[in-house]
Amino acid sequence: MTWLAGRQVQVQHLNALATDIGRRSSETRHEVIRALSEVQNTRGSASASAPITTASCSESALARMRNVVATKPMLKGMGYLADGALQCTTMTNLTQRQPLGEPERIDSTGMKSWSNVSLPSLPGTTFNLNAQGSYVVFIAPSVVLDILPKTSPVSFAQISFPSESVIRSHGVFEPAWARRFQQGETHFVDKDILVVAVRTEKESDVIFASMPVTWWQTLSAGPARSAISLSFLIGALLALLSWIAIRRYFSLSTQIKIALKRDEFYLLYQPVMDLRTLRCVGAEALIRWKRRDGKPIGPSEFIPVAETSNLIVDITQKVIELVTRDATLLIKNHPELHIAINVSAADLNSPETPARLEGMLAAMDALPENIVIEATERGFMTPEQATDVLLTVRAQGFKVAIDDFGTGNSSLSYLATYKLDFLKIDRMFVQSIATTEPTRQVTMHIIEMAHSLNLQMIAEGVETVEQRDILRAAGVQFAQGWVFGKPMSIQAFAAFVAANPGISPAPV
Repeated sequence: MTWLAGRQVQVQHLNALATDIGRRSSETRHEVIRALSEVQNTRGSASASAPITTASCSESALARMRNVVATKPMLKGMGYLADGALQCTTMTNLTQRQPLGEPERIDSTGMKSWSNVSLPSLPGTTFNLNAQGSYVVFIAPSVVLDILPKTSPVSFAQISFPSESVIRSHGVFEPAWARRFQQGETHFVDKDILVVAVRTEKESDVIFASMPVTWWQTLSAGPARSAISLSFLIGALLALLSWIAIRRYFSLSTQIKIALKRDEFYLLYQPVMDLRTLRCVGAEALIRWKRRDGKPIGPSEFIPVAETSNLIVDITQKVIELVTRDATLLIKNHPELHIAINVSAADLNSPETPARLEGMLAAMDALPENIVIEATERGFMTPEQATDVLLTVRAQGFKVAIDDFGTGNSSLSYLATYKLDFLKIDRMFVQSIATTEPTRQVTMHIIEMAHSLNLQMIAEGVETVEQRDILRAAGVQFAQGWVFGKPMSIQAFAAFVAANPGISPAPV
């Protein structure tokens, strides 16, 4: 086997491990969220501010917490938090309240996190803690990362962006790797260490998996008699990875087909704001999936499988159906709004797409201006097919946006090839705009280029007021992100529209 093939095997191996860790991290997070929600919803008439001894830490309250944890295999226990201190836990009796100090992280949902917390009555054991409101969940630090023997040369780290804070780690992690990832590198070699980075379902979190290049070279540099065992090792590894991928592929693709029939998919709506007036002008429709057993499957997991199993067009059709069901009345009451729909490469290569969109307008009794078509760079990779569909769609009156601009290799060529209306600035560039990172200059160049091409811009992933104000000053017209509102149900979005009529724009 050549050196290049060996490197490819290393990358595949690390990518598979990082993906598995990302899946475990997402499952753990979902269990934490469900546990906190369940204990809040089942505490009956007991007030969160009731005396600890009579309500929050009573035996019945602790029993309720134990029942919640019993159905969550990733969790170790729960407890009650008041005045910044643990008052009681399901795992052990506290002889006195235990202050936790300031949380290490507070995410955009308000969830607080602490790492490596020990309890006096459980020496030698540490926990990661997540808290929301007055309840706290205990997680073993190893539950996500402990998938390899301790003698393995592989290191892991889960990093939260844009703060670049370390959520959990095992082995080596260099802060410079986070910056390289933000610049678009998903696998690279740094100081003889091969690094692979994979986003989790919670897109702000990234798993870094790494191993020394010399480890592989040592395996492959033995005498000739070791060639057979080395080939066997490589073959076995590839076979294992292939088996895992094939099993996951067929399992998930079959589940997608079933989910489509069972109507397990639904939409959330991410508000889009006019930066000058702070008026809500529309929303992006985001497909979500919750199985009948209550388990959510993230789009980062099912969309790639849908694309490779020829189910992505069915997913798009489901989005069209759901938008028609959800938004018809909203558009009738607010005809100035638009709903953005993501389409795939398969949709842009299908001559049926314009007819499907036309049928959607007829069913909604809406105008083309009420729908924006968003396509990622992958959708533009076959110009001879995509151009025909785009020309037809634009002739029908629909606006077209290029999504995730700048994250691929051919962004500029697409702007020259296609007639587009919007350029969406990827969250990676938005996150750097209030920093001194080199990526900030790239972001400003993208904005200047869009102005020169008379393209309107939508900034994605705006999380702070500072980012919002810098983008507005730079002439970016629209934005979406958690600083304005999280993805929400259509009912919540209708209320959001009513609550955000906008203000008069400031003089330019």
